[in-house]
Amino acid sequence: MATVKFTDKGVASIKPPESGRLELWDALVPGFGIRVTAAGGRSWVFRYRLRGQEQKGCLTLGRFPALGLADARARAREAAAEVACGVDPAGPASPDRFRHPLTFSSLADRFIEEYAKPRKRTWAEDAARLRNRLVPAWGDRPADSITHGDIAALIASIVNEGHAIAANRSRSLISKLFRWAVSATDAEGRRLLTRNPAADMAPPAHENERDRVLSADELAKIWHAAGGLSRDWGRFVRMLILTGQRRDEVAGMRREEIQDASWGSYRGIIWTIPPERSKNGTASLVPLVGMAYEIVAGDNPGFVFPARRNENAHISGYSKAKTSLDKLSGVSNWRFHDLRRTFATRLAEQGCDPHIIEACLNHVSGQISGVARIYNRHKYLIEKRTTLEGWNQQLIEQGLGLDAR
Repeated sequence: MATVKFTDKGVASIKPPESGRLELWDALVPGFGIRVTAAGGRSWVFRYRLRGQEQKGCLTLGRFPALGLADARARAREAAAEVACGVDPAGPASPDRFRHPLTFSSLADRFIEEYAKPRKRTWAEDAARLRNRLVPAWGDRPADSITHGDIAALIASIVNEGHAIAANRSRSLISKLFRWAVSATDAEGRRLLTRNPAADMAPPAHENERDRVLSADELAKIWHAAGGLSRDWGRFVRMLILTGQRRDEVAGMRREEIQDASWGSYRGIIWTIPPERSKNGTASLVPLVGMAYEIVAGDNPGFVFPARRNENAHISGYSKAKTSLDKLSGVSNWRFHDLRRTFATRLAEQGCDPHIIEACLNHVSGQISGVARIYNRHKYLIEKRTTLEGWNQQLIEQGLGLDAR
């Protein structure tokens, strides 16, 4: 029988016969076809031989356009698989017969809602990577049709675009998503997927731990270049330099997190980073002294560094701001996180004790951990304040100061 290459548009445009019915057959899936009646009705059908015997009539898979071409082909392939196993697809229906395939897009949504959001503070980064890179590639495909080769090809394309580290992150996310899907179940208790096509896939690029520490001259150039950014972006960059805190923690700083505190012999302004915003899940108390206090001075509610057009969100678009800083400062090959590393290195060069540096950085490793860290969180407040006051004074002596604006 003659075959044609089906498309949804082509099937919709088939002219009905004057009488009887017209049957056309797919060039891709043997036995899969479309039946068009004189009244214009269109039904997907599957013709097959079982144990060498031609079966009477055809198996009806569903009606077009309610059932699209991609899903109809998937049903035909399921029926062909049953025939290959000696099972008559036209017999009593099994619970899984022609179950609507789970697309990669739907799987990605479930992964974010059921796994990433409850477990990861950085779930929004996963959601963005899925939305911008992975779903456009595989969105409408049945998730169980994605192969190791598909993943390798996509990762290779990201590497070829010059984004090796992004390729590593995408591979890791894909593997985690499929690993979760193999263990997750639907409402009937069936596993979402039976295999992880990304299993045993090595990272495409080697990553060296960064050790970039900015020189005093480079730090001064970045500080002064920050004055050429918008007011909130300039204050944000300088707060990173002054406190050594993580980028996202500073960006999300809220007025209600800043208080005039009194604990024991400590008196001063404290910024409390709550555990839900801290990378390690541990609340951190950051004394705000000198220029850091001047930056946050004020009583406007909400975010200290609000988005330009939405006061209910904090600043974002770090890459764009970083590009502007590079141009204004003339400093290249650095990241925002390098400001944090530079902060720690300079404190060590001044002879600051390692456990005080870790306290300032809110690290849970090293000499402060577990119950001791909770106990010492308040104990080291005075030491942290003294350290930050010394760092603030050092910056001033290097000619760094706040703009009048």
